[in-house]
Amino acid sequence: MSSSVRNTTRPLCLFLKPLYRPAVEAIDFITTTMQQNDDESTVSDEWRYIALIIDSLLSGIIILQTSD
Repeated sequence: MSSSVRNTTRPLCLFLKPLYRPAVEAIDFITTTMQQNDDESTVSDEWRYIALIIDSLLSGIIILQTSD
């Protein structure tokens, strides 16, 4: 691993045996990446819901306008 990754280790890694540090760093990277993906997914789902509401409102307006 690069030296920049080793300098950004969490305090817990400092107390572990050197054998376990890469595993803990890998787990930390995986969990951080999964949290970021989950946050992006949540934002995407919120925008999808907003688009669905706007689509429903516009469909209702069009139906009311064409029924006259």
